[in-house]
Amino acid sequence: MILQKASGQKFYNTSPFDCDALLNDADNIGANLIAYLHGFSPNVQDIMKRFRFEAQIERLQSSKLLFLVTKKFVLVDLHPDRVTNLEMGYIFEELIRKPS
Repeated sequence: MILQKASGQKFYNTSPFDCDALLNDADNIGANLIAYLHGFSPNVQDIMKRFRFEAQIERLQSSKLLFLVTKKFVLVDLHPDRVTNLEMGYIFEELIRKPS
């Protein structure tokens, strides 16, 4: 509850990584991105497991695409001032609708 209050959200992340740190260490982006995902609160961890993010990270890493995909993803502005809760709900629904 303290971490949620500090983050101002219903989730939090205790990882020392952020997007800049991930992109500044291209050689270790796979391991660092997994560590970043593991830093999220349990409610987000459930979502990560559902989408098998770690398997996707490993697949992109082995294809030598992980850095490029991460770099493009960082450019997407999902800030609440730009994307409403309704729009984010639509994005989430679209993601869960896609076959795994």
